[in-house]
Amino acid sequence: TLPAEARIFSNEYYKPNMPAIKMSYWSGRRVEGLEGPEKPKRGDYVCLHSSYGGLSRYPALIPAL
Repeated sequence: TLPAEARIFSNEYYKPNMPAIKMSYWSGRRVEGLEGPEKPKRGDYVCLHSSYGGLSRYPALIPAL
């Protein structure tokens, strides 16, 4: 039910250059890695599978107060 233009990003990697292969299969669309060249924009979805170690590697996801 996601809009066709919405992209999905994940911090889960099976191997380098293989982000979220199970999520790609289940969703029927490509899932981008958060550490790849593309960055999430308004309307995209970000799935965090783990935030152990904090979010300092993903500063754009840290809420501004």
